[in-house]
Amino acid sequence: RRLYARTAARIEPGWIEEAAPHLVKREYFEPHWRPKAARVGAFERVSLYGLVLIPRRRVDYGRIEPAEARGIFIREALVAGRYRSRADCLAHNRGLIAQIQALEAKSRRRDILINEEDLFDFYDRQLPAHVHNGRALERWLKDPDNQRRLRLTREQLMRHAGSDITEDRFPDRLPLADVSLPLSYHFEPGAERDGVTVTVPLGLLSRLDAQHCEWLVPGLLQDKLVALIKGLPKALRRHFVPAPDFASACVARLEPYSSPLPQALSQALARMTGVQVPLEAWPVEGLPDHLRMRIRVVDGEGQTLAIGRDLAALQERLAGQRQAQFRALDTGVHEREGITRWDFGRLDRPVEIHQGGLTIPAHPALSVEGEGLALRLMDDADRARAASERGVIRLYQLTLRDQVRYLRRLPELQALCLAYRGLGGCEALKDELMDAVFGRVFLGDRGLPVDREGFEARLGRGRGGLVATAGELLALVGEILTRHQALQGRLKGNMPLGWLEAVDDIRSQLRHLVYPGFILATPEEWLGQLPRYLKAVEQRLGRLANAPDKDRRARLEIARWWTRCLEHLEAGTADPRFTRYRWMVEEYRVSLFAQSLGTAIPVSAQRLARQWEKLGGG
Repeated sequence: RRLYARTAARIEPGWIEEAAPHLVKREYFEPHWRPKAARVGAFERVSLYGLVLIPRRRVDYGRIEPAEARGIFIREALVAGRYRSRADCLAHNRGLIAQIQALEAKSRRRDILINEEDLFDFYDRQLPAHVHNGRALERWLKDPDNQRRLRLTREQLMRHAGSDITEDRFPDRLPLADVSLPLSYHFEPGAERDGVTVTVPLGLLSRLDAQHCEWLVPGLLQDKLVALIKGLPKALRRHFVPAPDFASACVARLEPYSSPLPQALSQALARMTGVQVPLEAWPVEGLPDHLRMRIRVVDGEGQTLAIGRDLAALQERLAGQRQAQFRALDTGVHEREGITRWDFGRLDRPVEIHQGGLTIPAHPALSVEGEGLALRLMDDADRARAASERGVIRLYQLTLRDQVRYLRRLPELQALCLAYRGLGGCEALKDELMDAVFGRVFLGDRGLPVDREGFEARLGRGRGGLVATAGELLALVGEILTRHQALQGRLKGNMPLGWLEAVDDIRSQLRHLVYPGFILATPEEWLGQLPRYLKAVEQRLGRLANAPDKDRRARLEIARWWTRCLEHLEAGTADPRFTRYRWMVEEYRVSLFAQSLGTAIPVSAQRLARQWEKLGGG
């Protein structure tokens, strides 16, 4: 009847488990591989008469269910490759599996590597019953015989030989002019990495062009052609059924990298069927990602700078970084200023600059800097050559100072300066004429002298022709400027309302024929045609009053070609194929507006269309 306690002490679950192990119930759940511990773990739940004492405790599942733990160990640690052992046999197996998976990524199919069940069965047959964790496996592998038992062969891992997955069809490197870039393959439809990836150092990004990317690799070309053909509008697509057969026939006829892929495909199909596919009809942008080259740009340390499938966008986006990286290179030993004679090496041999494990080819250039010359390294061969052409011309002028002074005092120049007045100053015209004269005499169609011997040989042969060449050029430029000045006078003042569109077209044409710097900017073979082009404009103006409808029809015909031309002119396109197209348009104008003058080359709308296609236009 007496009170002995007011509060009972809290019971710890562990006391019950320790005091009455025969009464508690143990349950195990969620067996799983634990990579760090290199064993199979699980969770234990301990209860007493339904009262949960310990809800979730980690345990070693191998001590509880060794057979089941062994199966999980084999599947997760060995088959899935989640156990990193130093044993040679397992490293060998992982390497073989990676090689075969690479073959599957190239061929884009999962039928070469044996399935996981077959691999499980192999390890299950070889491993003894007690091996269910990493420690037990390492002890067992200390015996060399056991290492040999666990070593797989290529034949055991492959369902078939994969004989069609060759280096020729799926190369590991993409060749450029004098270097090659690594290629990698990934097969995961829908993933960003899916397809072929080329890894290009930032310093080499400008040397990669669209044709390298368009052609992918030979092993995927058939699939790409099928996708292109199937993506055509129905009116065109019906001529190439079944698409796989036509694609296969084209693959046999095409020469990779010889021209833009859409253009090459159009030409091949036209030869087979007579049906011409316009370049704009090809669904290039709508192709699946794995049929468009993925480009990974890296810095000198191999770190990723950008990834994408649009080469032009990447080049534009990284142009500043590329130039900054190049300027940061240690090029001092290869560069110098104050050059007045050819006392340096060749201009046609790239220099290799090494930085951060990266080799960047740099191209020597003789660069005009102010009134002097300097030897510089550039990251682009075309830019280096263009700079060197100006530099070599300046070097000839420095070598022949007396001749330059004589030519600049020729009396004909004063009249040219007056005719040039609306375009620029007299000294600028003289500078341009001197560069043009020396360029014609010492470079011409022979190109750039690349060493001292070549420079001096041309100096000896050409110096006597400077005065005659200058006379011819001054006469030509004088005619051009005189005709241009007269046309500008005729285009001033009020015009009949019906003439306005024609006059706007003529003014646009003249702005791109005669402008500050046109003497050097116009290729020599076409500069000589400018008087005829200007004469054609004169005839057009003369006939405009009597035949405005005829002029309108011709203007509408030339407009589509001229509009395309203007886009490239304003963008500064330097492609030789565009240069040809640009002057074909001028010849086409002559054929439409002044037929009696004749054309320098055969020209027609069909020829213009073919040249535009060569340029990759749509």
